[in-house]
Amino acid sequence: MPSQTQDRLIEQRQRAIQKIELLPSIPIILQKIIATSSDPNSSAQDLERIIIRDQSISAAILKLANSAFYGYSRTVDDVGRAIVIIGFKTAFSIAISVSVLRTLVHAVEGDEFNFVEFWKHTIAAGEAGRLFAQEVEYDSLHRAYIISLLHDIGKVVLSFIDSRNFDDSIFEARVMKKPLSVCEEHFFGFDHQTAGGWLAERWHLPESIIVAIRYHHNLEQCPEHLIRDALIGHTANYIVKTVHIGASGEMIEPVLHPLVKTTFKILPDTFDRITTKLENQREGIDAFLEAIL
Repeated sequence: MPSQTQDRLIEQRQRAIQKIELLPSIPIILQKIIATSSDPNSSAQDLERIIIRDQSISAAILKLANSAFYGYSRTVDDVGRAIVIIGFKTAFSIAISVSVLRTLVHAVEGDEFNFVEFWKHTIAAGEAGRLFAQEVEYDSLHRAYIISLLHDIGKVVLSFIDSRNFDDSIFEARVMKKPLSVCEEHFFGFDHQTAGGWLAERWHLPESIIVAIRYHHNLEQCPEHLIRDALIGHTANYIVKTVHIGASGEMIEPVLHPLVKTTFKILPDTFDRITTKLENQREGIDAFLEAIL
């Protein structure tokens, strides 16, 4: 017979899942981008056509192309030209980021959770995941970016479920110097990995992305056939915290799981190269964030 504690945890989970149902459904543009980028027969032109049709994304692309960061001498008012200026990789990143951020922007509340710094962390993590994936010849740079951008999306979900409990989790983690996931478990009965996994399932994201979100801290529990995907999210999180771009609410210094080095071919200077590239993109990440907010 379940104990009272088990009953309470089951009830907490059921209430949380019911509340997640109130969050917006997956943005159509995100659904299209994921489907197209996962199709081996699709091209960059196919993705570009999807991106250009979305007004919010097009506006963000134009804003970035006209920013001081790119320093273009004349005003850019054509989206196709703007994509040429910022590069398709950045345009793809904007499309994913805008679709997610603007869908969930109203879900984030609280005094302890710094929304702007959190999104800076996730954007930098997306780029870190893509840089790492390129180094280790992971099979999809697009998927690596999406996994890394969304790895902490469960924190937004927790803030939506109960912003006071999430604030208390962050406060306790900072004051007691505990891992944030441990404090989340204390206040919610589950952590941001689980909450993010629930949202990813509701959005019908590919299994590789769901699993990467759900196990990026608890790699030992990850299904073996999807471990490489979870390791991408874990490593992106490690890299961006090492470089200290943005803030995720976590105060504990990151530790790279040994599975990263045993699963991928890591050279002695792999992480030095990635962190140097990410450091050099700091100003670009700020311009990127300004364009999408």
